[in-house]
Amino acid sequence: MSMKTGQNDIVPTIPSAVAEQVSPRADQVALRDGALTLTYQQLGHAVAAGVRHLVELGVTDAAIDTRSGTHVNADITTEQAPVIVIAPLGMNGTVLHLSVLFSGRVCAPMETTLNVESLATIIRFIGGPVVCLDPTVASALDAADVTCIDASGLTLNALL
Repeated sequence: MSMKTGQNDIVPTIPSAVAEQVSPRADQVALRDGALTLTYQQLGHAVAAGVRHLVELGVTDAAIDTRSGTHVNADITTEQAPVIVIAPLGMNGTVLHLSVLFSGRVCAPMETTLNVESLATIIRFIGGPVVCLDPTVASALDAADVTCIDASGLTLNALL
């Protein structure tokens, strides 16, 4: 997909690009992690549920178009600090990253393999809300005076 920058050209957003893939491929595999798979339709539902949960948590104020479930009425903006996402590679992290992007927020992904001191330093530098899918890392960050948003409702099992 090419992006044009002419005055009358439409530049696709991440939500619109993913939505274009969801409709015609609803039953095809979108993500695979070992024996686990997600179809494009399941991915769309999980991301929409993730956005709704981020709204409930106060991370974003995006409004979801309930007809499609995957379109969010918000453009990604840099006016707010990014949402810092600490998640392992895999389906859970991918769905969470997409949920943040669909919510109209910039996502700052972090690895759970970084040591807590490094994570805390980077988080303080970036600012913004912190969502951590690893309870052990979240607890260690809390001990380092970095507050993480409760991410228990943002795991794939909770979203589907």
